[in-house]
Amino acid sequence: MDKISVIVATFGDDSWKVKAQRALASVDNQSLKPHQIIYNHGETLHGARNGAAICANGDYLIFLDADDELDYNYVEAMHEAISASLI
Repeated sequence: MDKISVIVATFGDDSWKVKAQRALASVDNQSLKPHQIIYNHGETLHGARNGAAICANGDYLIFLDADDELDYNYVEAMHEAISASLI
């Protein structure tokens, strides 16, 4: 099975760290757990994303902002799409 890493990135004000808990909870509640979950807070959004991506070891990456949430079956649907060569 292909590995999927989920990256939640925030930047700037520390209040975004608290807001990121919603995004992280949506990842934790997936019907099929991703291979890896990485959270990174940086000075810029691209810096936080790139810093986390360097640490990721999944075949596919999902990027979430602090105010994003994954639907319950998102990771499972992504695995199905990968298996069917739709991605």
